[in-house]
Amino acid sequence: MAVVLIDDQLFTTIAMEKKLEAESMKRRKIQEWIKETPGVNLENITGGKPIVSIQSTDTSKASPKPSKKRSRKKKAPPPEEEEDTFAYFGYKAPTETEEIRRPAFKRVHSENPILQSLENLHIGTEEITSVKMPDNDKSLEYNDLNRLQYFLGQKKYDKKYFRYPKLTSLATSFAEHGGKLIIVPTDTRIDDFTFAIKPSDIIFPICPDGLHRSQVLYLVLQGIKRMTGSTEGIISPHGSIRGYDPYSLDQEADYRFVSTSEDNVHPVTRIFENTFGQKKASRFGNEKVGPNPDLNYTRRNGGITTPINSTVVSKLRESMNEYFSLYYYKAKPSSGRCIYMAFGSAVPVVLRRIMESNTAQELQAANCYVLALPWTVELYSQDPNPTKLQRAYAHYASFFCPIAE
Repeated sequence: MAVVLIDDQLFTTIAMEKKLEAESMKRRKIQEWIKETPGVNLENITGGKPIVSIQSTDTSKASPKPSKKRSRKKKAPPPEEEEDTFAYFGYKAPTETEEIRRPAFKRVHSENPILQSLENLHIGTEEITSVKMPDNDKSLEYNDLNRLQYFLGQKKYDKKYFRYPKLTSLATSFAEHGGKLIIVPTDTRIDDFTFAIKPSDIIFPICPDGLHRSQVLYLVLQGIKRMTGSTEGIISPHGSIRGYDPYSLDQEADYRFVSTSEDNVHPVTRIFENTFGQKKASRFGNEKVGPNPDLNYTRRNGGITTPINSTVVSKLRESMNEYFSLYYYKAKPSSGRCIYMAFGSAVPVVLRRIMESNTAQELQAANCYVLALPWTVELYSQDPNPTKLQRAYAHYASFFCPIAE
C-alpha cells in the first residue's frame, strides 16, 4: 500500500474547502425544502439551521406563537435639564411654600456723605427684595371710621394736633369722596405703626410753611426711595398755609406767604445746612413765580410795611390757586399710589383742597391717600440745634418700610 505525504498547510486548505462545500450543500437543500413545504418562512439562519414559524393549515388547532428574537433594550438617555434663564441674573424661581421675592433692586446711594450715613443708620443697608406688605401696615385701615373717631375724638387729635375741631366730619366727607385717610399715632411704639413705600409711589411732603418738618421728611423719603433703586416720585416740599398756594381766595383768610428770603436769614436755615450737608429744597411753586412773589397784600422790609396793589395780588393769588389745583392737588392715575403726607394743621387744608380739585371717580382712579402726621410743635421752637433735626429724621424714618414691586 502506497503512502502519500501531504504537508500541513495543504491539508488544512483541502479540509476548509470540503467544509465550505458541505455547508453550501446544506443551504441548497434547506432552500429547496422551504420551496416545497407550504407554511414555512425563513427568518434567519444561524450555524446552518433555519429559524422557522410553522403556520398550520388546520384551523381547528391553535397556531403556536412565533418565536421572537430577544434584543437588549437601549437605556433612555437622561433628560436634559432645562436652562434657568433667571439663574444667570441670580434669581431662583420660588416654590409654592416660599415667599414671593424679586431680584434685588440696585440701591442708589446719596452723593452726600452725611445723608448716606443717616440712611444707613435709620433706614437700613439690606437689599430690598420682598414684595410682601408688612404685617402691621396700616394702609388697609383708611376707611375704618371707628379708628378715625378714636384718634380724632377720644384722643382729641383734632383740636390738639390738627387744630381743627371739625376734622372728623371733614375726614368722613373725604372718605365718601373716594379718598383714603390714615392717621399716624403719636406713639408709634405702642400702636405699632408701619407704612410701606413702593418704588412707584408718588409722595407729597407737606407742612404749614414747607420750610421745616416737610424739608426733613423730604430727605427721609428720598432715602427710602433710593433703597428701592428709585430716584423719582418725591415731590418738592409744600407749605399748605404759608406756602405758594393761596388755599383760600378770601382776603380775610388766615393766609400769609413766607418768602424764601425771609427763611434765608433765619438762623435755623444754617443749622439745617450744617446738619444735613445741603441747602433746603425749593418749595413747590417756586418754579412758577420765583422765590419772592407778591402774594401778600403788604411787603415787609426791615421794620417798614409797604402796601401792595390789591388788584395785582388778587390776580396772582387766583393764578397760583388754579396752578396748584391743576398741578399739585389734581390726582393723576398712575401705576403707583398718590400719597399726601401732611403735618398738623396742614391736614384739614390738604383734605379740602384735594376734594376741591378732584371728583370722587378721579380720587378712586388715582388711589389717593392722605397720611396725617400729628405733630405741630416746630422743630426749632426752643434752643434749635442739630440734635433735634437728627432726632426728627430718625423719628420720621421709623414710620416707613421700603418694599419691592
